Amino acid sequence: MKTIFAALCLLLCTSASFAQTGLDPTFGTGGKVATGFDNEDAQGNSVAVQRDGKLVVAGTASDLWGNSDFALARYNSNGTLDPTFGTGGKVITDLGNYDWVSALALQSDGKIIEAGATINSNWQPMFAVVRYNTNGTLDGNFGTGGKVTTDFGGPAQPFAAATQADGKVLVAGFSHLAGGWAFAVVRYNGDGSLDGTFGTDGKQTIFFGPASSAQVNAILIQQDGKIVLVGSSNIQMADADFSLVRLNSDGTLDNTFGNGGQVVTNLGVNDHAFAAALQSDGKIVAEGMLGNDFALARYNSDGTLDATFGTGGKVITDFAGAKDMGLGVGVRRDGKIVAVGQTQVSGRSAFAVARYNSDGTLDTTFGTGGKATTRFDNSFGDYAYAVAIQPDGKAVVAGFEVNSLSFSYQFAMARYQ
Repeated sequence: MKTIFAALCLLLCTSASFAQTGLDPTFGTGGKVATGFDNEDAQGNSVAVQRDGKLVVAGTASDLWGNSDFALARYNSNGTLDPTFGTGGKVITDLGNYDWVSALALQSDGKIIEAGATINSNWQPMFAVVRYNTNGTLDGNFGTGGKVTTDFGGPAQPFAAATQADGKVLVAGFSHLAGGWAFAVVRYNGDGSLDGTFGTDGKQTIFFGPASSAQVNAILIQQDGKIVLVGSSNIQMADADFSLVRLNSDGTLDNTFGNGGQVVTNLGVNDHAFAAALQSDGKIVAEGMLGNDFALARYNSDGTLDATFGTGGKVITDFAGAKDMGLGVGVRRDGKIVAVGQTQVSGRSAFAVARYNSDGTLDTTFGTGGKATTRFDNSFGDYAYAVAIQPDGKAVVAGFEVNSLSFSYQFAMARYQ
């Protein structure tokens, strides 16, 4: 009788534990996966779900001498590395001495786009894009041996990537021009060449005012082909604000959106938008931070704030007073919104996840009051940067951990119920 009671207690306690944390026990070890890269530090920052359920994580791998390369890993749906991809499930790609990844996108044919920056001959960052075949080999039909670099004539770095249904690739971030730091976006044809039908010779830059500083952190492609860029901007060294731009398919500003194609939303002091997702009804969800809290804003298709969401279109979420930073967002098929990023737990950085109902209220059926935090074993700190929503509604969160045993940075993933 005691044995039966003990077994029952263990089962119930385990179930309660996963219910509270939100972690999916069928994934990795207790819902978590960490991956090292053979004597190199590896920092993941992007994640995507393939149609077959496999997971792709992108980031940067660095050696002891500071040289860095593009890094990619693919996992089976249970969190094990996929041995049919690259070498044991991992791929490292060198473009120069200093390369770093900031975005990931999947094409409809299963090919993988990894975007980031490399250093040009003037020691300035420029756009870099790599395309892989489904087995992790470089795609020789894209650019030169699978690689493309784009120079803006000054410092430029992308932070977002997306693929169109016609196979064209969009990459966006910032570029430094005579007028300041601008939204910068490039569109490539399927072979990696610049698309001359977009902007000026395939490139477009957008300023928000005199002496402005602006950066794209997310790209959304609407069903009608229009392109939404989401990030942050400030003018003449003022506080940064959530900033959106919508472009027509040819790269021109869409005057039916906001003020001449631009929207700037001031949520308070020190607000930055780092991620965005598109709802099935065309509404736009932008996520980031306000001070030390998660911040969400939802916009109607014309760029106005959606008054049915939170308070006047805005939602602020605090994780126990710690320094919180929202860096990724996804929308489930049922309309619930998953926001992820970082918080502090017992003085150490941890994954932070919040789930919201479609009206912006916290979904109390998730975690504790709609929020969950996750720390990895044997880690000095855990940093979540992105989320991908599986068709079954589970959320896969990716970033990196600082492993206390190997003293190295490792890709880190957690999957939530």
